Amino acid sequence: PSLSQRFVHGGVLTLGVALDVATDFLGSDSLTLGSMIDANFTQPLLRGAWNHIAFEGVYRQQRDFEFAVFDFHRYRQTFTVSIFRKYLDVLKRRDQLENEKANIKGLEQTRNLTKVLADGGQVSRIQFDQTQQRLLNARISLASQQQTYRNSVDALKISIGLPIRTNIEPAYPGALRALEKYKPKTGDVPFDEAKAIDYALAARPDVLTERATLRDAERNMELAEDDFLPQLDFEAGIGATSGPGGNDMFRYGPGRTSRYARLVLDYDIDQTDNRNAYRNALLDLLSAQRDYDQFLDQVRLEVRQNYRKLEQSRQT
Repeated sequence: PSLSQRFVHGGVLTLGVALDVATDFLGSDSLTLGSMIDANFTQPLLRGAWNHIAFEGVYRQQRDFEFAVFDFHRYRQTFTVSIFRKYLDVLKRRDQLENEKANIKGLEQTRNLTKVLADGGQVSRIQFDQTQQRLLNARISLASQQQTYRNSVDALKISIGLPIRTNIEPAYPGALRALEKYKPKTGDVPFDEAKAIDYALAARPDVLTERATLRDAERNMELAEDDFLPQLDFEAGIGATSGPGGNDMFRYGPGRTSRYARLVLDYDIDQTDNRNAYRNALLDLLSAQRDYDQFLDQVRLEVRQNYRKLEQSRQT
């Protein structure tokens, strides 16, 4: 068995242990036991060496894990907002439905009154027909709003994980009255548009992810540059073997140890593959930079539009 440890500077330490058992099955005296241990350390000095290159893979794994945590928290926030928004939509549809029912009752009374007046010749028949038409349109609108209300309730069921056949209704009008304490503020929005954009560019997880993509493209080009360097490694190791016999199985004398230290150089004269990889990394970097700039513009536009909607909602 062996154990290995990779360090942030690119070095690799390997520890190994081996057992040697030999016998001719003629007796216990013919059993020979031995053991061997060795330790090897390899440190690159040029290509793939030191923290800025060797630690890149570990850095990306740790960063991706942190981004996954950020995405999870972002999902919880957006999920909560979406559920609350759908719940408010249900209350809104129900309130519109009740208003339309009250409107129909008023139109029915107006229709009956207009009919009496039309029969008495006090108003024209056209006025009665117009009242009748408004009543019919209101009934058609009521049927449409009932369907829209049921659809909003079903959408809320699916969002919160309830079976579609579950019969739920909002606590109307109590739930709507309970929201009256959350009245909109009449003052200005407590932050300006520029601060909202700066905060979005600094804190939004999708912006951080896009920024990390650009950073990875830059690092990929640096890694491609590093591949042009020769492979120069410092290697050192020590090994020991035990003497034959059961009593000497774990005894390592001076004559049974070995040590070495050397420099190993490997350089490929043909750099065609490295050149092509560097060109591709450069093109990927330019493309990532364009995508990043376009994404930031889209974020600024989105924040500005939402800010204007917030300002409009405050005024109305």
